[in-house]
Amino acid sequence: MTMKEGVTMTISDLAVRIDEAGIDAVVPALRAESEQLAEIARRAHLSDALTDTLTSDRVGDIMWLRAFCRVRDELTRLHVSFELAA
Repeated sequence: MTMKEGVTMTISDLAVRIDEAGIDAVVPALRAESEQLAEIARRAHLSDALTDTLTSDRVGDIMWLRAFCRVRDELTRLHVSFELAA
């Protein structure tokens, strides 16, 4: 799985991945790059609570996915794009 700034992953892309492979397959693959995504979020000065949620092992998949979507929305709003190839 690679993450690159400059290429946008849409929520629709994420929904298709979850629909095709299931949340139990997609979220763990995305979570594998949580540290990198959190670093991008930190550089964009997003909320510490969001970045902490992305990197916490104690957060369930649904809570993590909600934080991921919020981070993705904020990064998009700030014109910071990224790719997660799960």
